[in-house]
Amino acid sequence: MQTQIKQNTLFISGIVNVRTLNADMCRAFAKQCTLPEINALDFAKVHQADSACLSLLLIAKRARSNNNLNEPLSVKNLPNAVNDLAQLYEIQEWITA
Repeated sequence: MQTQIKQNTLFISGIVNVRTLNADMCRAFAKQCTLPEINALDFAKVHQADSACLSLLLIAKRARSNNNLNEPLSVKNLPNAVNDLAQLYEIQEWITA
């Protein structure tokens, strides 16, 4: 997984799965999500994802909450498989609110 910040958006790219995501990456991602200028996450360049991608969304939500950033991040271009998992786990509203 790689990340890049452009135009108030945190772009996530590459492979986001349980084999590629590690604790250091999660900590760095959480820190990026607390930057006040970030208002969106874009997953358009993620070409493989599983439930680890849901973990990123929950990490982002928790990081913003823990840092009193009340404005939620908008989520763009979430892979279909991840949307399906969110619906299966009944957490769709948690990751978009």
